[in-house]
Amino acid sequence: LLKEWTDLERKYGFENPKGAKAFYAGTSRPALIDWWSKNTKTIKPEPPEVMPDAKTFSAEWWVWWATINPDWRERDIHNGRLRASTDEPKEKERWDVMRRPGQCGMLTVVLCLYHWFNKLNEEGEDEETKDWAAALADVIWVV
Repeated sequence: LLKEWTDLERKYGFENPKGAKAFYAGTSRPALIDWWSKNTKTIKPEPPEVMPDAKTFSAEWWVWWATINPDWRERDIHNGRLRASTDEPKEKERWDVMRRPGQCGMLTVVLCLYHWFNKLNEEGEDEETKDWAAALADVIWVV
């Protein structure tokens, strides 16, 4: 994921816009992102206090991830999650809604996956790891 994300930021010319428009939609955004934004955007290995348990964070993350993705992406009718499909078009203009370069954009998604993974390790949650792996795979596909 880090290679794909770095390549994406390179394509954006390593822009780092500021202000509210630099972030993905605040609707359903996990509290972790707001915490990170207010705390000088520092990444530490231990999850911050605002980080809920892994199962709760998983549910929050999937709702937010579906919210910030393009409307044309297929959602599972049972759980609302996105369906990764290699049949979906990859034309650039169809992904404009995801274009958020810099530390307030896709890096926030990477940050969530990082702290989610660390929380899973802290809790020893093997079952929830499958959910994280599915999220990681979808993010890599999108990036």
